[in-house]
Amino acid sequence: MTIEFGNFPTLLTLAFLALLISLPVKITASTLGAQNVTIIKSFLAMLIPAVVIMLLSNISGIVLLLFPVALLISIMIILEVDLLVAIGITVFSAAIFFLIIDQFFSGIMIS
Repeated sequence: MTIEFGNFPTLLTLAFLALLISLPVKITASTLGAQNVTIIKSFLAMLIPAVVIMLLSNISGIVLLLFPVALLISIMIILEVDLLVAIGITVFSAAIFFLIIDQFFSGIMIS
């Protein structure tokens, strides 16, 4: 099986997914008072811990349990907020993300 990322619709889909992941984090971080929050910073705050944990999970599967801690540390460092705001960003952006998924994919049935 080969996966090709060269055609335009695939690149548009990847860009849409990156925006879909970043937007709830940006909205929540801006609402909770984080300064200088951009979509790129929001995307990096989600991408970096995921990549690090995926690479470390090749060593040991127990590393997957550290993803919430890595996510909080990443949000704290990249978005420059304290621990309670990072926890709030994580909880509220997850809720917004599930609402977006529910609205966008409510008409799609997989059988």
